[in-house]
Amino acid sequence: MNEAELSRVTGLSNVVDIKYLNGANAVFERKNGFLSLRTGEEEYVRIYLHRAFPFEKEFEYISVLNEDKKEVGFIRSVEQDFDEPAAALLKEELAKKYFCPKIQKITGMKDNYGFMQMKAVTDHGELTFGIRDIYRNILKVGGGRIFIIDVDGNRYEIPSVEALDHASYKKIELYL
Repeated sequence: MNEAELSRVTGLSNVVDIKYLNGANAVFERKNGFLSLRTGEEEYVRIYLHRAFPFEKEFEYISVLNEDKKEVGFIRSVEQDFDEPAAALLKEELAKKYFCPKIQKITGMKDNYGFMQMKAVTDHGELTFGIRDIYRNILKVGGGRIFIIDVDGNRYEIPSVEALDHASYKKIELYL
């Protein structure tokens, strides 16, 4: 690394102060129904977890936010940095936040003046939901994987568009 690169990296470390959390410096617990965190002398009654890469890395690169949505730390890997009970608690919290039914079959799509209503069979039963601005809220993330975001911000996943039955594929093909 030359002197200019070293200076740039050193300068960046002065701007970005990341506190990495792991089993040695952080204790996660559920208190009064909320996820809480204790780090040394600091205690956060309610914290929020946010994935930096929500589609690619389920349990890696997790930002930990306090009640005011300010970052208090960062988890590199839930599975590698925490013991099994703590990892299970963190995974449970992430599963709640990133609840995402998997679409197995599309039974109907109807356009109502720019608002799409979709009926689908998912791993959580039959659901009907609305999609606004369909071309922006159907996300292709690679490998035939598709995410759909409804008007309420809920996410739905099609794990493999190629695996859909022919009738389902024909219903969504126009929007891909």
